[in-house]
Amino acid sequence: MAPEELRAVLEISTVAELAQPQTVKRGEAYVRQGRVGPIAERDGEIAAEVRGELAYSVRLFLDGTRLGHECSCPIGGLREFCKHCVALAIAWLEPELAATEPGRSPASRRQPGGADPVPDFLASLDRTQLVALVMDEASANETLAANLRLRAAGAPKSADLAPFKDSIDRAIGVRGFVEYRAMPGFARKIEEAVTGIERLLSSGNPEAVIALSEHAIKRVEKALHHVDDSDGVVGDQLRRLQGIHLQACRAARPDPVKLAARLLRWELSTDWDVFFGAAETYADVLGEKGLAEYRRLTDVELSKRPVSISRHDASNGFDHDAFAIEHAMRAVARALGDVDLEVATISRDLTSTYSYLQIAQALGAAGRADEALGWAERGMREFSAEPDHRLQELVAAQYMERSRPREAMDLVWLVFAGLPELSRYRTLKSFAERAGAWPEWRERALGLVRGRAEANLARQGGTQGYQRDRWTHPPGSELVDILLWEGELDAALDTARRLDCRSNLWLELAKRIETAQPDDAVAILQREADIALRISGRSAYAEAVALLARLKALMTRIERSGEFAAFASSVRSSNSRRPAFLELFDKAHLLEERPVQPDDHIARDAPDEETAAMDPGAWTRPPLRIVRPGN
Repeated sequence: MAPEELRAVLEISTVAELAQPQTVKRGEAYVRQGRVGPIAERDGEIAAEVRGELAYSVRLFLDGTRLGHECSCPIGGLREFCKHCVALAIAWLEPELAATEPGRSPASRRQPGGADPVPDFLASLDRTQLVALVMDEASANETLAANLRLRAAGAPKSADLAPFKDSIDRAIGVRGFVEYRAMPGFARKIEEAVTGIERLLSSGNPEAVIALSEHAIKRVEKALHHVDDSDGVVGDQLRRLQGIHLQACRAARPDPVKLAARLLRWELSTDWDVFFGAAETYADVLGEKGLAEYRRLTDVELSKRPVSISRHDASNGFDHDAFAIEHAMRAVARALGDVDLEVATISRDLTSTYSYLQIAQALGAAGRADEALGWAERGMREFSAEPDHRLQELVAAQYMERSRPREAMDLVWLVFAGLPELSRYRTLKSFAERAGAWPEWRERALGLVRGRAEANLARQGGTQGYQRDRWTHPPGSELVDILLWEGELDAALDTARRLDCRSNLWLELAKRIETAQPDDAVAILQREADIALRISGRSAYAEAVALLARLKALMTRIERSGEFAAFASSVRSSNSRRPAFLELFDKAHLLEERPVQPDDHIARDAPDEETAAMDPGAWTRPPLRIVRPGN
C-alpha cells in the first residue's frame, strides 16, 4: 500500500508550488523517458534512483505537516525541489506516464535485444586502438579534452587548472546576444562543462572543483546578461554549479573565515541570487569560526542601513541592497538557531504585513506560540484596512489550537469571502471539519460563490449577451473548479452549462465524464475546438488540432467515427484559407481511418510571423503539433 500520510500532502499542485515551471517540465520529461527507477515505499516515504547525466538518489517524505525532500544532485544539496524530485513525485502520482515519450527512454536507445553494445565494443579494442579512439573524440570535443588534461595533471595542489578554465570560457563565453532559437546548443555546451566539473569530485580534486566552480559561476553570471534564458536552462546550470561548490567545500574544508568573506561578498553583489542565504546552507562547512565571521561582516553592512524604512519606498523602488543584507543576517540567525536575532532583523522594517507574518512564523517554528500569536494579531491590527489572508489563517490556526473555533471560523470565512476560489475553499473546509461544522459552512460557501457567479453573468448581459473567448473569465469558473475537486461531476456539468467556465475546466470535466457520459464529453470537445479557432495563429491552430485528435479517439471508441469524419471535414473546409492550420490538421491524419496511436506525440514548432506579431512571447512557448514516428 502507498504511504497515505504522504499522499495527503503530495499532489501535482504541491509540485507546481515547490518547483519552477521549467523544472516541472523537465521532471515530467524524465518520467516519460523512463529515467525514474523502481520506487520503494517504506515508513511513510518514497525513494528511487533518477537518472540524468548521472544517477541520483531521491527521497520524498513527510516532514511534520509538510513535504520533505532530499536529492543527492548538486541542486538538491541546496535544498531546492529539483527536477529529480519532480520526476519522482510525478512518477508516483501518475505512473501511467512512465516511459511514454517515443524514442527517448533509455531502453529505446539500445539494440532490439535490449543490451547496450558499447561496453562490449570498447572491451574488444586493444590499448592502442582505445587510446586512438579517445584522442580522436577529444580532438572534436574540447570539454572532453580539458577533462582528460585535468585528470592527467595529478594531485590537487599540482593540478594545472588553466586548460579547464579555458574550456569553461569557450563553453560559456558569449559574443553578441544568444537568441532563443540558438539556446539549445549554447545550453548544451554549458551543461557539458558543468558535468565535467562535477565528475572531478569523484577523482579526489575538491580544491580544484572549488576554484573551477567559482570561475564557472562568474562566467555564467556574465553570460546571463546576454542570452534569452526564457526556459531557465542556464539558470539551472548556475544553481547546479552552486551545489557542486557546496559539495566540494564539504570535501575540502577550506579556511572558514576566508570562505565566509567570499560567500558574503558574492551574496551581496550578485544579480542572480548566487549563494543566497549561504550562511545557513554552508553552516556545516563554516563552523563556529566561519559563522562568527559571517555575522561580524553582515553586522558591519547592516549598521550602514536605516531602520524602519520600507524596502519598497515608492520614490526609489525596491531596495535590493537592504533586502540582501537583511536576508544574509536572517540566514546567519537560522544557522545559529538564534530566533531573537532573526526577529530583530525582520523588525527593522515593519512597513508590510509580510514582516509580521515572517516574525510569527519564525517564533512559531521555535515553539514560542504565544509570542507568534501576539505578533500576528498586532500585524492584523496595524493593517486592518489591508488584511493579509496569510496572517488571518495563521491567527485562525492559533485560535483553533486554543479551543476558540468560532473566532477561527470567522477569520477563515473572511479569507474565503475576500477571494472565493478553490484553494481558500479547501482551507475553509479543513478548519470547518476540525470545528465539526463543515455541512453548514459548505452550504454557505457554495451559496456565496454561486450568488457572485450569477451576479457577474447578469452584469455581462446574461446568457444571451455573453460569449466566451480566450481572454474572458467566465462567471462559473470558481464554482466548477470547486465542484470538480469535490467529485460532484453532475453538479459541475450543470453549473458549467448555466454559468460557463474556463476552457481548462471544461476539458477536465470532459476527461472525467468521457466514460460514463461520452456524448456530453464529445459536445464539450467540439465546442472547445471551435473556440480555439476563433483567433488566428499557430498556437491556436495547434490547440484545436490536439483537441480534434482527442475527439477522434473518443468518438472512435464509442463507434461514432463516421460523425467525427463529417465534423472534422467541416472544420477543415471552414478554415480552408488558413494554410498553417491545414498543415497541422493534415499532419495529424485526422481524416484517415487509422486512429490516433499511443506513440503519436505533441512537438513544438517555431511560431509563424502572424503569431509572433500578435504575441511577442510566442518564441518562448512555440505552439504544439502532432508528430508520428516516421514523419
